[in-house]
Amino acid sequence: MGLVDPMAVTEEADIHRTRQVLLERIRSLPGISFSSLQRSLGLNKGTLEYHLRFLEKKREVFSRKTGRMRTYYSSSHDPSRTVGWEGILPEQRKVLEMIRSEPGLTPDQLLQRTDISKSRLYRIVRSLKEHRAVMEVEKGSGTVYEYVSNEDLIDEMLIELAERFMKGELDRETFLRLKGLLDRKRKGTM
Repeated sequence: MGLVDPMAVTEEADIHRTRQVLLERIRSLPGISFSSLQRSLGLNKGTLEYHLRFLEKKREVFSRKTGRMRTYYSSSHDPSRTVGWEGILPEQRKVLEMIRSEPGLTPDQLLQRTDISKSRLYRIVRSLKEHRAVMEVEKGSGTVYEYVSNEDLIDEMLIELAERFMKGELDRETFLRLKGLLDRKRKGTM
């Protein structure tokens, strides 16, 4: 029996760890772009391409190309679990991904990180807020943006549902049926 090279074992462990981190990032941010993956994980282009190709061949992830942008999803991704942004414009996706990957950005920080005009950025953020994808939060003396997850939306719906039940606007049977649906949806998103 031959000796095992400890360097080869360490290198293999690093490769496995990198793929696991990459896969977890894709699972937590369905629809994340290549450049966002590269930036958030600190991998060079060739390394990231290599690992993404490996994961695609193993059918652990898949990608979609919209225009010039390629986005990545885990193979277990259920499109019905994400906010309905199939037709999202590249600028909107860019802003949404920034807010998702860097919670707590101020309007000025967001403006500095994009090449989008102030008025256009305002319209994009307003649209994302209208679709309940992001929200403004008062923090200190200013405003910051936060990503609204599907779990947050379910929480909001459950609170509203309970309030309507307590006011007598919903009967017990309807309340319990809707609460059960939302609870099942929550379990599917966690």
